[in-house]
Amino acid sequence: MVEVCVVGFGTPGRSMAWYHAKQVLEGRVPGAKLTSIVSPSGCGCAKMLEETWPAIKDGKCKLYHTVAELAKDQTIKSNSVAVVACRTSDMPQRVNDAMDHGFKFIYLEKPGAPTLPELEKMSQYADAKGVHVFMGYNKNVASYVTKARQAQETYPGSQILLEHNNPYKTEELDSCFEINSEGMLKNMAIHELMLAITFFGVTVSSLKDVIVETEFSKLETRGAYTDFSHLQFTLTTHDGNCVGVKADRCGGNNSRAIVSKGGKKLFTSEMPDAEAARKLPALVSKEPTVSPNLLISDEEYLDLKHKLCVFARRGVPVPANMPTLNQGVEVLRLAEHLTPLLMARLQASKRRKLQAPKKCGIALVGAGRMGVLRSGHIFANPMAELVCIIDSYVEGAKKLAEKYDCGLYSSLQEALDADVSGKITAVWVAVPTSVKEGVINVAAAAKKPIFTEKPVAETPEEISKLFAVCKAAAVPLCCGFQRRFDTSYVAMKNTVANGDIGKIVLINVMFGDHPTPPLEYLAGASPLLDMSPHDVDFIGWLLEGEEPEEVYATASSSTQAFKDANVCDHALLVAKYGSGTTATISISLGAVYGYDNRVEVFGTKGRLVVETPAETTLTKQDLMGTHTARLQHSFPQRFFQAFGAEVDLFVRICLQEDGAQWPIDEKACVVAQKVAMTANQSNESGSVQKYKK
Repeated sequence: MVEVCVVGFGTPGRSMAWYHAKQVLEGRVPGAKLTSIVSPSGCGCAKMLEETWPAIKDGKCKLYHTVAELAKDQTIKSNSVAVVACRTSDMPQRVNDAMDHGFKFIYLEKPGAPTLPELEKMSQYADAKGVHVFMGYNKNVASYVTKARQAQETYPGSQILLEHNNPYKTEELDSCFEINSEGMLKNMAIHELMLAITFFGVTVSSLKDVIVETEFSKLETRGAYTDFSHLQFTLTTHDGNCVGVKADRCGGNNSRAIVSKGGKKLFTSEMPDAEAARKLPALVSKEPTVSPNLLISDEEYLDLKHKLCVFARRGVPVPANMPTLNQGVEVLRLAEHLTPLLMARLQASKRRKLQAPKKCGIALVGAGRMGVLRSGHIFANPMAELVCIIDSYVEGAKKLAEKYDCGLYSSLQEALDADVSGKITAVWVAVPTSVKEGVINVAAAAKKPIFTEKPVAETPEEISKLFAVCKAAAVPLCCGFQRRFDTSYVAMKNTVANGDIGKIVLINVMFGDHPTPPLEYLAGASPLLDMSPHDVDFIGWLLEGEEPEEVYATASSSTQAFKDANVCDHALLVAKYGSGTTATISISLGAVYGYDNRVEVFGTKGRLVVETPAETTLTKQDLMGTHTARLQHSFPQRFFQAFGAEVDLFVRICLQEDGAQWPIDEKACVVAQKVAMTANQSNESGSVQKYKK
């Protein structure tokens, strides 16, 4: 049997020394027995300990004030193990005492010493004395780390992020900084740094690059202490090894190892895992005086002690994955190297941010026709950043993501989960109407402002439901009706509002689409439902939100192929308003001469017209007559300026600029869809339909 001495005691139920003694005394470390505890505070609790642990009462485990006192009373054998888990400030002296009195095997709790020079001196002394000192970095043998390393081997080119979270509340950070005055990297994140050293070959001399995630990380000064409240960075060695570290003082009470590649999470393991978390309440109930953190890591503490005791007894094997004292020196050296480096980089980043304009990171959901169109406008906006493309058909979206050098995901939730640095500010929805609800719900739950192409949903009831979801989440839901952003349409609206043409009597809209969409695209579609809402919304805007009283519509098929496919490619909509205004919308899917979108407004004092712009303003006159350029090719060209203006306003709303407000509200979205649906009913019934407000 290997005789074990625990140096230190601390608070029963809370300290590492107490827990080490408990595990050995309870016979849970095979081949080991606790013969002594060295601690003045332990001696002061002798009576209580005798009642708790029979081995102390029976004299099988004795209490001593010092190691020297122990050495006078007992023979320290060549394979005896000292577990040093006292206060950090006392560790150098206690380890030296143990070495001076014959201990050849020492288990030293982290960090081992208050400063790097003290630990270096200890290491040199241990080498000179031929003493094996190993350190109690329990995460080195934790199953969640082992599982993540195994998973990484199955994904070539992947990277591991080592994450650790503490459960402090923001208002508790003042005391947190004071209690842990050595700093985050020497305390909270030192386990993760040791993992980087042990398994990824990271040392100060091997470091090639350190990249700090400035969007996530935060450096704070609280009272007399400056430290990180949350921090994330990536370490790369000259050998090409790469590992990430993330620590959050207020992030919870767990540790994770995340394997990812290209921003996509491939594997995640956690401590405590689901099974351990399920068992924890029962363990706490069984031992209510013991810290849950000790219970969570119970197996790892046992494993480390067992490995060292086997090594002490047999001389082999060297405890696998148990850090040596030299590695303990290296981890302190690494922490002291990284702390000022990361602080300086965060401070520099903060200065750059103060000087640079803010940017809105947009996740674009949908890589179809509208997604492709919108991606260019988002990318071109100086206040926006296209963070990622999201589409369930990943291969189809890959080309678009590569074009803009951004992330690629198969779902919005996947993108949000991978957004560890918080780059995604807002979500742009450019998917078919039938799947918008799920995307909008996910975005709202994540508190991300939302832009969606029209319509928000297929029915007025569904539209109102999604607006209610976003209102409850306190995020804006912005629907795109681009005519409200076109300079010519805006000029017409302002002129009408100024009363320049008196009371509006007639509004005539001509909407000639070009080129004609393929038949398979049109199958099952209605030009009244798909194409009229844009102009219906603009008419409502001109009339200050007035809704019609009656709607009549008729549609027809211009070719036999369209008739056979039950597709209408031409339609006429007439809407009568209570104010006396009549509006017509003529729709054609076959304007062979170019994209034709005109608006004519007759008033009691005059007339306004928004013409369809040509590709150029060049006019040629010769003997054959006057020649002008053809009309623009399609809607991306005709409304290029308006699409850009939509992006610009949405970005300013997301960045919370004063006065930035989306002009299209829930009512406008509902009305546009209701009028279009009423028109479709009129066409199907062949009769005028009363509009239900």
